[in-house]
Amino acid sequence: MKMKKRNILLPGAAILAGALLFNSCSKTPSDVGQKVAPQEFYSSTELVVTPGHLTDTTGALPVFTADGASQTYYVDALGQYYSINGKDTVKAETPTLTWSAGHDYQFQINFRDEDGKISNDEYTEEDNEEAGAYIHQFFFVPVASGSIKPVDQTNDDGDKIIGFTNINGLADHGGLSYFYGDKGTRFTNQKIGLNGYFHIVKAGQNFDMVVDLRHGIQDKFTKNYPWYDDAFSKASNDVNAPFGATDFATLFHLKIQTTN
Repeated sequence: MKMKKRNILLPGAAILAGALLFNSCSKTPSDVGQKVAPQEFYSSTELVVTPGHLTDTTGALPVFTADGASQTYYVDALGQYYSINGKDTVKAETPTLTWSAGHDYQFQINFRDEDGKISNDEYTEEDNEEAGAYIHQFFFVPVASGSIKPVDQTNDDGDKIIGFTNINGLADHGGLSYFYGDKGTRFTNQKIGLNGYFHIVKAGQNFDMVVDLRHGIQDKFTKNYPWYDDAFSKASNDVNAPFGATDFATLFHLKIQTTN
């Protein structure tokens, strides 16, 4: 099965003004603040983080109540982060996400097509056991700050991408727990990670997080791979079973600190 390409031109009208961008690794170039024309702003992914409270985590889907304003972040398919200042799109510095133990955090990931419309359907459809929700899953791996470096890899189309290998996740998962919250029709919880919730178990930590969407996972619903599973990065190449391959060129690398 071929990987979906995600190097998409996002029209300026589709970009939300005032958005801040989230953390990257060392991929952010030195020309931070440089203006970029809207037609040159390639973006495949939008991340929306909303503070709130999880009131029930015992069912198939957690219950979440928002209690603050959402923050929206953008990154292009090459790992470049941007901010939107009025009508100007500029290359951004790498901010740190600070999460308070007084909140839980909804984590929503949207892919957008060339018209700026959300195009998550290809990951959530349930009609084909060799596509959609059956074979896609995000992994969120907390790692020691500065412990990983991006490397050149090859996806299952033979294209060069930036990735991470031999990741070693933190034993305490950064003091976080995570709940997949992808509602389906055939599956109550599709366990993809397009929608999910972070809960702070132990605050006062600083760490990085690798976020990787895998395509071609085998037996996902019977294996129940945990959200922090780092085993996908241990393969000798990026297309080994049972974790398939990185589904798109951008692998998120976040810096997170948690406070009391």
